[in-house]
Amino acid sequence: MLVALVLAVSAAAIPAPAQTTEEELDRVEEELARIRTEVQELTDEYQAAWAEEADLEFRISDLESSIVSYGVEQRRLQEQIRERAVELYMSGAAGNDLAALMIATSLSDIDIRTEYLDDAREQDQVLFNGLEVLTRQLEEAVETLRLSRRDQQAALARLDELSVGLSERLAAGQEAYLRLEERRAEEIALAEAEARAEAEALAQAEAEAAFLATSTTSSTTTTTTNGPATVTTSSTTTTTTEATTTTSIAVTDTTLAPPTTVPADDPVTPDPPSGAMACPVDGFHSFTDTWGAPRSGGRKHEGVDMLADRGTPVVAVEDGTIHRMSNTSRGGIAVWLDGIGGDRYYYAHLDAWASGLAVGQMVSRGEPVGTVGTTGNAPAHIPHLHWEFHPDRGGPVNPTPLARELCG
Repeated sequence: MLVALVLAVSAAAIPAPAQTTEEELDRVEEELARIRTEVQELTDEYQAAWAEEADLEFRISDLESSIVSYGVEQRRLQEQIRERAVELYMSGAAGNDLAALMIATSLSDIDIRTEYLDDAREQDQVLFNGLEVLTRQLEEAVETLRLSRRDQQAALARLDELSVGLSERLAAGQEAYLRLEERRAEEIALAEAEARAEAEALAQAEAEAAFLATSTTSSTTTTTTNGPATVTTSSTTTTTTEATTTTSIAVTDTTLAPPTTVPADDPVTPDPPSGAMACPVDGFHSFTDTWGAPRSGGRKHEGVDMLADRGTPVVAVEDGTIHRMSNTSRGGIAVWLDGIGGDRYYYAHLDAWASGLAVGQMVSRGEPVGTVGTTGNAPAHIPHLHWEFHPDRGGPVNPTPLARELCG
């Protein structure tokens, strides 16, 4: 009864957490979930538009090269036809009409009339047919190039439109993410404070109970007769017996086994990783599976693009060593991490490296290695981390399943 009373009094003395803490936590979680859904939809659209634009860019480059080649071949065939026309004219083999037709032939509008070729040699027919086919190919390539450039402009406009909304939602998501982390930290601190107060109250109650249990009360009644009057005196004596604590000391055999000797040529193997890993982006982010998607220069995507607000920390996914740091026109500011488990991870397009980061440095899981940015050949309108996974430090494999496992 006493213990319950003490606990009740102590609990009443504990400052009650703000009533809105749990409610606000739920509200922020709901807001974050809503933003995440919106951002994921925008991310899917953005990645599709990005792949389309990259594919169009490569096709346009290829068409432009083809048109140049067609032009060179056209000029070669034109010169051969002119030389042949002069030859026929000089020899009179096909008559003046044929020679005049060949000399006057337009590159953009060739109309071969078979009645004029009855007396021409087979090679003359080949020359005309080749020029006709080449001209049609050139015209088709020019028209395809025009349409491709139009589609590319539409894709770029769509990218710009999506990037505005996506950037805003990513920033809002990061803000909600930080608020959620703050509320969770407050909730943990309150829970710890309540636990400490409850433990202190319980200890106090147990001490009070132990004190009362070791106390005894005795009553003495004395009767005094003094003449006709009888006086009765009652006294109460309380005796407190102190509890005696006996401590037993266990004796442990301190005989040690001889140390194990490790041969010099047999280095100590580090303990295998526990399996605990961290998401490479320590903040609000969004990504979709773009493995193999078109990229600039006709390349295929060999990583996962994790979109996030500029400056969001990127961290080591596991304990490991910084293998390499680079700053190139393609990958921008980048880091290669050799994990303790034997795998390698590549972080590209960073805004900056983490302060003091150096090649050969040991880093712990969750330790910052840089921040999300747009360096290298990354689109300037959307910061993102290009992240690659190289099992056993070999070639890259699709990192999306691992990213989903680590980042939820």
